[in-house]
Amino acid sequence: NVLTNSRTFNQGGSTFHYMGKVNQNTGDVYTSGVTAKKIICDLDTNALTLTLDVPTGTSNELYIKKGIFVDTDTNKISGSAGALTIDADGTFRSGVLTATGNVPLLGGAKTYADGSTIELNAPSGGQRLEGGVGTPQYKNLIFSNGGTKITTAHSFDIKGTVTVQTGTTLDVANNTFGDSNTNLTLNGTGIYRTSGTGTKPDADGTYD
Repeated sequence: NVLTNSRTFNQGGSTFHYMGKVNQNTGDVYTSGVTAKKIICDLDTNALTLTLDVPTGTSNELYIKKGIFVDTDTNKISGSAGALTIDADGTFRSGVLTATGNVPLLGGAKTYADGSTIELNAPSGGQRLEGGVGTPQYKNLIFSNGGTKITTAHSFDIKGTVTVQTGTTLDVANNTFGDSNTNLTLNGTGIYRTSGTGTKPDADGTYD
């Protein structure tokens, strides 16, 4: 962790590499604007979290090698040119609301390895998953913590498992959402809502 009010860190071109064996917080090291910093989440296990404590932006990259990178609608990471790379043991967990933008907010190149996960988990208010031009194949997707999650009006290529947690609704409207490479899991009172023509859901893998 970097928890200090008495030091200044160069935000342009610097790399912030988190490698803790317990849950981590970024502290107030980051400025609120978009800078060329690179952030690497490389924790000891894939269950540990690195939580963003201030809003910030990057024109470089957020690289989640291992562990769960957590942002919220208040303390979020953004940047129209910022890249997002998630390895197999990495999860990007976001609480960013629809009124703020799509998840993920980073607008640069995106690379999602097989086994990687993106989770939308705001406890209230809507959230919207990004799709369209420049969106790579998603792997695992989790919709959790209540509320209604929606998607942009695009087709979604998904190679992995879509999980809707209890108390949460995923509404994909009439958008194509997955195919034979997509598994679907509904936990407890989780709801998957879809419309359109043809056989639905589009996910045609295993169901649980």
